[in-house]
Amino acid sequence: QDKDEKGFYQIKCKRTGDIRNVDELSTGEKNIIAFLYFLEKLKEVKAGNSKPKLIIFDDPMNSNDDTMQYIIIEELKKLMASVKEDNKFVLLTHNIHFYLNVKYGVGYKKNSFVRLTFSGKNIVLKFIGCEEDDFKTSYEALWKDLEIMYGCPVLSDSMLLNQIRRIIDTFTQFNCIDPKDMLANVSGAKKMFDVNSHSIDDLEADLSGMEKIDIIKMLQECFKGVNAEEHFENHCKIEIV
Repeated sequence: QDKDEKGFYQIKCKRTGDIRNVDELSTGEKNIIAFLYFLEKLKEVKAGNSKPKLIIFDDPMNSNDDTMQYIIIEELKKLMASVKEDNKFVLLTHNIHFYLNVKYGVGYKKNSFVRLTFSGKNIVLKFIGCEEDDFKTSYEALWKDLEIMYGCPVLSDSMLLNQIRRIIDTFTQFNCIDPKDMLANVSGAKKMFDVNSHSIDDLEADLSGMEKIDIIKMLQECFKGVNAEEHFENHCKIEIV
């Protein structure tokens, strides 16, 4: 706003020319402005600076709609491609859909991919070195998380139920199946795996005398009931005796 560049910034709508008050911006709008501002500030770092640069993004997808998410993905991929030599780029996210999109086309040889999971006591780091060990879809990630929950001794049996409900909900929506039809032919499945939430009392009643393996076997029977046993076997890596 002045010749010495000591003024302030304003947000102007390019369509109408109106100046927008920062207090009137949504969280998503503030987020995308901060994201783009940060990218522009990176360009100001002098190319002759010999010090290695470390660029970190901590889950930049929060509070953004689909259009803004793809803008962020596109800009991040451009930035990733420009990182050379000793410079480092670190991206943290809990959004699997975002991870799959921003990682698309990025190889494993020159880059490191690490998955952080909570064991109930500690954070466990899993280094992903090939496509076979990595996520392929968000749906596949649900099954991987179920496997981790199953194998963690400090997590209660009831922890499996919400994850299983998400799996059933996704599977039935994609295949145009009524969840009630998938659960109807297995005794106790509807009450336990219904995609609607349950009260604490319901969970305690559902799990009376059941172990984790019994819950997985019941899930298997639900998939059998809709002729999808092969689908279950391809996605569920939990050994069933």
